This record gives sequence, structure tokens and C-alpha cells, in this order.
Amino acid sequence: DKNGILYVANNEGLLTFDGQYWNLFPLPNKTIVRSIEIGPDNKIYVGGQDELGYFSPTENGRLSYHSLTPLINSQNKSFGDVWDIVRINQNIFFRTTTKIFKLINGKIATYKASSEWTFMGASRNVLYAHDFKSGLIKFENDSWVAILRQEELPKNDPVTSIIPIRDNQSIITTLKNGLFILS
Repeated sequence: DKNGILYVANNEGLLTFDGQYWNLFPLPNKTIVRSIEIGPDNKIYVGGQDELGYFSPTENGRLSYHSLTPLINSQNKSFGDVWDIVRINQNIFFRTTTKIFKLINGKIATYKASSEWTFMGASRNVLYAHDFKSGLIKFENDSWVAILRQEELPKNDPVTSIIPIRDNQSIITTLKNGLFILS
């Protein structure tokens, strides 16, 4: 973070390292922390199992956890592991295999997968996601827009990252079939 603290997702919770000391901050439900993102508000957003929220320092500097799960409507509260957290401008997105949650202005919107969300990441300040039915899509004007149909991607092979390389080109990496250039 801006103070030089290292944050690590861990089976026991959130680990911090200040260059000399390690500290452990477990989630209230004692689940694994799978993902971390530092927000524009300097909060440390974390995702666990059926849990998402953030850590922020108290007056004495100790980290305190604040769950965002109560903001999720009741039919979407069972979501499993939060595998990715991405910040785009003032929005924070959390990816599970069945849902993507968007946090903005203290509210959470839910986007359900048509089959399975396998990837979510940002490239050039654009949010991308991969779903085995919809293909590669991007988030634009509060909705998901198709970039590549699933038929244009390797079968049963999840996208693992999108990396900008030059002008309007990016490298798409896949788990099993290598790299592709997106123009």
C-alpha cells in the first residue's frame, strides 16, 4: 500500500508484513482469504468463502474488518469463494464462479453467470470477464458486452489474464492453449 505494507491472502485470513513483523487478521467466519485489492479509498478489500468486505485502520492503527455481505440480497448470499477483486475507477468488483458483485456508493449489484465465471480482470481500465457460455465479455455502461463468442475461444479452456501490449492490442492468456492477441 502507500505506506509500504505488504498484504497476503492466506488460509487463516489476511496477512500483513511491514518489513519486520507479520500480523494475521482472520475473517469473522474464519474462512480462507482468496483475493485482495486496495481500493481508491485505501481500504483493503478481501474476498473469502461466502464473505466479502474490507479492512481499514482504527484510530490506533489496528486493522478492523467490515463485512459487505449484509448489502447482498438474501437470494444471492450463498456464493462460495471470491476468486478475484478488481477496482475500476470508484467501483470494486468481486468475482465468484456464479456471480460478480459490483460495489458502488455503498450498494451492491449482482451479475449472475450464464454458466460459470472463470476469469475477471482489467486491462487499460476496462473490466473483462470470461464465462463458458457467453465467452469473453467486457463491462460497459453498467452491462456486459460480448467481445468474443465462446466458439471463438478454445473449448473448455478458461481465460487467465488480459495484458495490454500496444495501442489497441492485448494478449489473452488461457490455462491450456497458450496466448492469443486481441485487436
